[in-house]
Amino acid sequence: MNKDTEAHIINAKNILCGQKLRRLRKAMELPFTLSFHLSRHTFATNALNNGMRIEYVSKLMDHSDIGITQIYPKVISEELDKAVVNFIK
Repeated sequence: MNKDTEAHIINAKNILCGQKLRRLRKAMELPFTLSFHLSRHTFATNALNNGMRIEYVSKLMDHSDIGITQIYPKVISEELDKAVVNFIK
């Protein structure tokens, strides 16, 4: 399969995924927009919160460098900091 064909297939799958996420959002009456990016971010954050090794998350996310994946633990740490501050208030 050539690169143009692969890119076309990936684009079609992304469009289909976006359509399904929009339908899901509407059916669930969520007050925010669901997107493929949001779903990937949610998956990575939840996987790390539930103890999955960062190397596995990186591989599943198909990141070219584990440094990209290391953003997610930082987000989790910031969320924990906010939770502690809100608890103290």
